[in-house]
Amino acid sequence: MNDQRELISALAGRERARTRMRMATAGLGAAALATAGVVAYHLPAPVHKTATTTTVTPSAQPTLTIPANYSGDDGGGSSVAAGGGTAHSTSGGS
Repeated sequence: MNDQRELISALAGRERARTRMRMATAGLGAAALATAGVVAYHLPAPVHKTATTTTVTPSAQPTLTIPANYSGDDGGGSSVAAGGGTAHSTSGGS
């Protein structure tokens, strides 16, 4: 009979341990869920912006000056600049 009491006591102890484990697991799960909610609440909101493009041009672009007319130049000195997006016009004279 003593063995039967020990068996019943062991089974009851096992059941108490299972109950404690279930309660601890449920408590940890709830704590983890609450922590995730707090973290999600403090995360920055997504920023919706339209895409913009920026064009960067180098400050020192080489320029090439090509005379407007090669033959019969009357000394007017008119020329066109190519490259760099700038145009130079010089006037000859006195």
